Amino acid sequence: MDSRNGAAAVLGLLDTVDHHDEATAAELLEVALGWPNPAVRLTALKRLAATGRQPEALERAAGDRAANVRRWAATNRQATLITALGSPDPALVDTDTDTADAGRPAEALQPSLFG
Repeated sequence: MDSRNGAAAVLGLLDTVDHHDEATAAELLEVALGWPNPAVRLTALKRLAATGRQPEALERAAGDRAANVRRWAATNRQATLITALGSPDPALVDTDTDTADAGRPAEALQPSLFG
């Protein structure tokens, strides 16, 4: 089986993790966490975090060789820290708009050459 098909097969097995006994599920996760394909490792890390082992998943992801996996760890560490400090979820905060300008039409927010 080539690497692409192998990755697809392991991703398919990860989809069934919830339907296996604890020992089999743990073994499937360990195999996927060591898989060469970063998409497989990232999916396994997300599954690991969902099982209540988020610190371990973030630690493993932070040291991963793939940049997108490390980015996932950094993003989730930041979100975890913000949530722990009691700040609002950053995904819900709109940082691109000024609250004083809320509800005003866009043309009213732009400077005009004519007064």
